[in-house]
Amino acid sequence: MLNDVMDIEADLFMFFQGWNTHTTQEMSLEELMLWHKKAAQRQEKLNQQLKSKS
Repeated sequence: MLNDVMDIEADLFMFFQGWNTHTTQEMSLEELMLWHKKAAQRQEKLNQQLKSKS
């Protein structure tokens, strides 16, 4: 589970600039998963926008 949480945090840090371990250390796993889902949705939206421009 630790590696999974670290992967989730890494994804969040890449998408939400300025986030770091201090931002996420007090979050529950449920909250981390919620933010990860939001980041994935935003990344998908960005990918679709870029794809439509090419």
